[in-house]
Amino acid sequence: MDYDKTDMPAVYDLGRNPPDGVLDMWLGRIATAAQGLEISTIVDLGCGTGRFSEPLAARFGANVIGVDPSAKMLSVAKSKSVSARVTFVEGSGENIPCPDASADLIFISMAFHHFRSRMSVANECHRVLRAGGLLCLRNGTRDGTSPYERYFPNYRRTLDALPSAEEITETFAPSGFQQLQHQLVAHMMARNLDDLAEKAAFRADSTLVRLTQEDFDSGLATLRTTPDARNEPAMIDIDFFVFAKRRPHALDA
Repeated sequence: MDYDKTDMPAVYDLGRNPPDGVLDMWLGRIATAAQGLEISTIVDLGCGTGRFSEPLAARFGANVIGVDPSAKMLSVAKSKSVSARVTFVEGSGENIPCPDASADLIFISMAFHHFRSRMSVANECHRVLRAGGLLCLRNGTRDGTSPYERYFPNYRRTLDALPSAEEITETFAPSGFQQLQHQLVAHMMARNLDDLAEKAAFRADSTLVRLTQEDFDSGLATLRTTPDARNEPAMIDIDFFVFAKRRPHALDA
């Protein structure tokens, strides 16, 4: 999806920001995975509006380079940034604007399904990481489900655009990565159904964008009026992968 051809960047944070505590939970997962690794430089690949960029810098005391192909997304990120440790640059997963062996950690959040050449992204990540560096990736997969499925007609079809967990694993192994972990992490999308409906209304999710206008309007109306337990949190399982750079790239061998 070309976000620069949409108005989504302006409302992305309103539609996607998780409830209090959820971001810290994810930072904790990354910190646990990186335990014992000295981290001075992090690449936040597909950083979007920079929701993780400054928190990553603060958590690890590291310099963070936020990379995204969307000028509109980066404009929002830059308008929020206050840390001298964080910089934002235009680039893509297939062409990361960083020198060889310059990063200790690459973080990819909900961007894998937007990459045009997954193998090129894996090769670029391997190039940019230092020996022993980590790649932490969180993404929805078509193996999972979403709270939206219950309310939006034909929503399940939009998940076909997501990768399977197996495809993610198979993308990075040939490029010289060792998979250290794969977990399903319970993620709170919204505090309750009213909060979920409020977020969904911004349509700041590529799966919702793929719905027809009729299906989106129908689903939003159902979500707003359903008699379901409205005070229960809306939860989704997000796949979390950790890969380590384990050997020189095959092309360099």
